[in-house]
Amino acid sequence: MKKMLWAMWLASCLIVPHVHAGDSRDLESSAVIKGNIVIATDGSVKEVAIDDQVVAGTPIGHMVLQAAMQWRFEPVIRDGAAVVAKSRMSVRIVAKRKEDGNIDVRINGATFGDGTTSEELRSDKANYAKGHMPRYPESGIRSRVQGTVYLVLHVNREGKVVDIDAEQVNLKNMGPERLLAAFRKDFAESAIKAARTWTYTIPTSGPLADRNDWIVRVPVAYDLWVDGKKPEPTFWQTYMPGPRNDIPWVHAYEPQPNVHRAVDAVADTAVLTDGVGPNLLTALDAG
Repeated sequence: MKKMLWAMWLASCLIVPHVHAGDSRDLESSAVIKGNIVIATDGSVKEVAIDDQVVAGTPIGHMVLQAAMQWRFEPVIRDGAAVVAKSRMSVRIVAKRKEDGNIDVRINGATFGDGTTSEELRSDKANYAKGHMPRYPESGIRSRVQGTVYLVLHVNREGKVVDIDAEQVNLKNMGPERLLAAFRKDFAESAIKAARTWTYTIPTSGPLADRNDWIVRVPVAYDLWVDGKKPEPTFWQTYMPGPRNDIPWVHAYEPQPNVHRAVDAVADTAVLTDGVGPNLLTALDAG
């Protein structure tokens, strides 16, 4: 019965407002599951726990727990020796309806060791200091379009943003690709314009402190309020995923590209500094 109710809940999430007619086969629903992992000295996972105990008891929670126990990381080294290390994890689950009507659920990406919010300050990562907030695009307000822009920033030692681009834009509305592409462009331009004014405090401790620049990933969510109230967060978010934009300059500055991280694996309230946290060596869904 629990599995059936979970499947019904999943199916009900695959509903989004229409801008105009569009192909629902491209719709995805996703959720971010947060928790902690304990990494043994050999890089294997010793313990794993999900923050939300209700989610942990569902089939999807079990899927994440079972997969996590098969992961293997580079051993965490401190003072020249491997140590047992505890790390935060943020796992993106994606559900998509298949042509036969069934729903495919998979782990789409994960981040480890960071994922702090913009209000949390840490000396081993880049922290947001100040800047202008993005303005909601007029086109989005008129057409009631919502979405999230996933920005990637290149920050120098002065804490200034010297390069910026949108890696992906996901919209919470259906419509023809031509129209959705125009909205993605408007949302990306709004987020990029604001981010050019942002400054950051740079890492002063940890392995990234000696670098001259950092790659920071920030999701910018555009949500329309109803009757002056911010919408309540829900576990599942349904959207039309936009194409991933490969940005050449990112590869030149990433200290260690993470092949397991989906662009949109970062939770909407998180700020991620590349290179913070343990490095996963195995696939997300197998040891």
